[in-house]
Amino acid sequence: MWLIRRPVVASLFALMRFRNETKAFSGSFDLQECDDAHLVIRRECGGDEAVLRADFVNKSFEITHNGRQISL
Repeated sequence: MWLIRRPVVASLFALMRFRNETKAFSGSFDLQECDDAHLVIRRECGGDEAVLRADFVNKSFEITHNGRQISL
């Protein structure tokens, strides 16, 4: 299917796989206190941790899994 080969679609599939296969998403959800320009969401389960840090001013984000930055 030609749509799957498009980079944006491939990235979305990688993000969905990460979400479905990461233990952290079976546990707690913590929306951390931030200013209006940032968002930090932490998910944790049994020592497995995933964190999203978003910067709305720079239109950037970072995802870490157990302290290591991941790219999707």
